[in-house]
Amino acid sequence: MRATDAAGKLKRSLQARNENNIQATRDETPYYYLRLAEVYVQEGQEKGDALYNKSGNELRQALDEVEAERREKY
Repeated sequence: MRATDAAGKLKRSLQARNENNIQATRDETPYYYLRLAEVYVQEGQEKGDALYNKSGNELRQALDEVEAERREKY
């Protein structure tokens, strides 16, 4: 399942940063993968799959759009 893959990407990204002694911040990749995993849980597989192959700024923008849609609903 891709939600599990997103969690795996998060784990590998954090491990790589720890090995290189780099602190992860909110604007870096691990945070995006965490948000992607949240999309899978809260919005479903179809929405998560639509974002799965995006990366970097494209992923950040898509996640921000999903967050804005979620805020509008509630």
